[in-house]
Amino acid sequence: MNGLAPEEIASTWTTNATRPSRQVLATTPNGNHWGATNQPSGTWPRPTASCSAS
Repeated sequence: MNGLAPEEIASTWTTNATRPSRQVLATTPNGNHWGATNQPSGTWPRPTASCSAS
């Protein structure tokens, strides 16, 4: 998941997550559902996301 500065990915749940930067989240779910909270920091652009099979 990619956010635009100054937004940050604030938290995640039900996932093994790494954060290469404050605006990038790489994750592998621990089950059927996972989530992330985006902190907009005064702007509201939508983050982009992409998925791939491992």
